[in-house]
Amino acid sequence: MTAKLRYTDFSIRSRSTSLDVGIDDPERIGELACALLDRGLRDRPGALRLVGVGLSGLSDFRQLRLDEAE
Repeated sequence: MTAKLRYTDFSIRSRSTSLDVGIDDPERIGELACALLDRGLRDRPGALRLVGVGLSGLSDFRQLRLDEAE
C-alpha cells in the first residue's frame, strides 16, 4: 500500500508499507491508509493539493471448498 501527498508547490512525498499476509477487510485497509497519510504529514506538514492511496500485489479471490476448510 502506498500513500502519495502532493503539496501546493507540486512537491510529492510518498509513504508505503507491505504486509506479511493479505487482507480483505475494508476497515483495516482504511486504517492502514490513514496511518500512512498521517506519517507523511508528520514528515512534512502543510497544505495539500492532492492525496492518493494505491494498493498493489492484489490476487484473485479463491473460494475454499468445505474439505479445504478443515
